[in-house]
Amino acid sequence: MNKRYYNLILAICLLLPLFCGCSSDDSSEMSEHPTINDIQLTEQGSKREVLYAIDGGKGLTLDESIRSQINIAANKTISGNGFTFSEEFDTNDLSSLPDYSTIKQWSDKAVAKAKTSYWVRYQLPSQVAMFKLRIAYIDGINVGVEHNAAQRIVIENKNMNISTQGQNYVTEYEIPHLMEGNTYVEHEVTVGGNKVLNYAMEWNDHMKHSRWVAYSYDAITGAKNVTRSDAAWAVDPLLPESMRVDNSWHTNDGFDRGHLCASDDRSFSTEANKQTFYFSNMSPQLNSFNSGYWVTFEQLLNSWARKGNVFGSTYDKIYVAKGGTLDKLLTDYKGTKAGGDGVMPATDSKGFTSKGLPVPQYYFIAILAHRANQLVDIATSYQAIGFWVEHRDDYGYTLEHPLNRNDAQAKAISIDELEKKTGIDFFCNLPDYIEDEVESSYNVDDWTW
Repeated sequence: MNKRYYNLILAICLLLPLFCGCSSDDSSEMSEHPTINDIQLTEQGSKREVLYAIDGGKGLTLDESIRSQINIAANKTISGNGFTFSEEFDTNDLSSLPDYSTIKQWSDKAVAKAKTSYWVRYQLPSQVAMFKLRIAYIDGINVGVEHNAAQRIVIENKNMNISTQGQNYVTEYEIPHLMEGNTYVEHEVTVGGNKVLNYAMEWNDHMKHSRWVAYSYDAITGAKNVTRSDAAWAVDPLLPESMRVDNSWHTNDGFDRGHLCASDDRSFSTEANKQTFYFSNMSPQLNSFNSGYWVTFEQLLNSWARKGNVFGSTYDKIYVAKGGTLDKLLTDYKGTKAGGDGVMPATDSKGFTSKGLPVPQYYFIAILAHRANQLVDIATSYQAIGFWVEHRDDYGYTLEHPLNRNDAQAKAISIDELEKKTGIDFFCNLPDYIEDEVESSYNVDDWTW
């Protein structure tokens, strides 16, 4: 070869890496990145997957029966609503994990480290699902994992609801035990492409009033993203037409259209807030009670859910059931103060308004709070409290001067006592050993007033 051409070719070869933005020292960066095929399966029946460690990235579904997913955030923190994690084990083999019974502490988060394994726990209504999770590698935002469903531990629960077709949330902890003959309704909304329960209710068509409404606050439903929509009041589209109550039942009767599931309780989306304005969610309430007294209990509940002060730490989830008594009505009532519509409120000898709606003599709230970051004794991660409030118009409070939150303590009772007063079996989907413990008593010092 001509020496001049040889030198030209040699020069091009030497300069080419500079134009490509790399050098002979970049060979390590040019090596192939690990793929899903590089995740070795270390235990029979396990599966492998590559996750993206970034907010909004790909989540990990450990079991199709569990709606929640595990996600790995940009800081390589592993978490998932309802999941708890063991301490990390320095092993790159799922089969070498110690038995889960040896785990002394569970946390709602774990730090992802390559060649590290964890136990993962998720509590279902009647059983605890146990999983194994191994971080095979971390490559930038890509995290290769191996996981395996290890065991389901059955928990006795004699009084839980039995799910039937169309009842997607009836076994959730906030749902009381259903009463035969009433109509159960679930109002869903879509958030981030996924359906979530906004609130459920049990409709007593004979009384034309909900027996209770139930809902929960978590990282999604507890958010305050919108203000009161003041949506047009509407009939409940999920009730059969023959059962629906419209505005004519609530007009010119001297009572407020009092929300059971309050507007401010569902402010995580506009759609969720609008659903609280269904007439099936309304109860005839005296104006001063609604705006000056009952509102304090509603605001207290929201402060526990949104400020993360339950247990003195951030809550994992709060479950709520609210309503008015349909077996105890405000009978032969003659008002002394006109309602917001200028009409003097009154009830007949049976406790019904002039339009035929029942007026509860008492209103109630049942609250269950859960903190995921707890020791192995799961029962200690729950606490509950109830409120029993008489429906009156002589408390002397107004929207501008409502009841002091500290004074609300006087109306606190245990869930067991609330069940005796209402005849409603609250939190029936909890495992029996947890339900028995948390419902038997309450401690006002466990809550921030």
